[in-house]
Amino acid sequence: MNALGEPQRIVLLGGTSEIGLAVVERLASQPCEVVLVGRDEQALTASAARLSAHGHTLHTVVCDAAAIDSRPAALASAMAADTDVIVVAVGVLPHEQMHDVAADVATLQANGLGATSWLLHAYDHLHRQGHGTLVVLSSFAVARPRPSNFIYGAGKAMLDFVARGLVDSGAPGINILLVRPGFVRTRMTAGRKAPAWSVRPAAVADAVADRVTGPSQVVWVPGLLRWVARVVQ
Repeated sequence: MNALGEPQRIVLLGGTSEIGLAVVERLASQPCEVVLVGRDEQALTASAARLSAHGHTLHTVVCDAAAIDSRPAALASAMAADTDVIVVAVGVLPHEQMHDVAADVATLQANGLGATSWLLHAYDHLHRQGHGTLVVLSSFAVARPRPSNFIYGAGKAMLDFVARGLVDSGAPGINILLVRPGFVRTRMTAGRKAPAWSVRPAAVADAVADRVTGPSQVVWVPGLLRWVARVVQ
């Protein structure tokens, strides 16, 4: 961060995520260097164009969270320099068809093992440089398995469990925000019925920005979900 608390370099793991992009836009009020990591090169280019319109310097790194062999080298490239903020925004919604074992495993690999391994690489980078903020986008779905999305929730639960452990570890110099949004109205959720407490990506970004300079903590969006989770667990 500079003297005004503004990030000079941000890495977004999941560089096409609407929520992740909203967080970057909210945190980067002044032009800075942004690295976008994701599996779809064309979509990454579109995300880069969106952010470059704000004056940011953009770099893209093509990497699939499920590609275990290529992941370390790609992430090392993305995090080759001192980084102020790393946002982990990896995730896919499950397919509509039930009992498709191959698709279920692919969803678990992306949301669970893939996202969690990216999280661990990100934490390791910040730990070695001795400072930085790590924003981890989890989900309200971790509160309780539900018939409609238990495969999605199971993957997110793996990511969430590890991130919560990092929050509780209290590593000096590193601020970790574990963010648990409820239903967020994005392209990924288009066509699904939105509950009354649904929010847009900007609301998640605002919640992150409000706490980015504070202590490591769990952030629910909207805040009332903290109490809902206690009831349903």
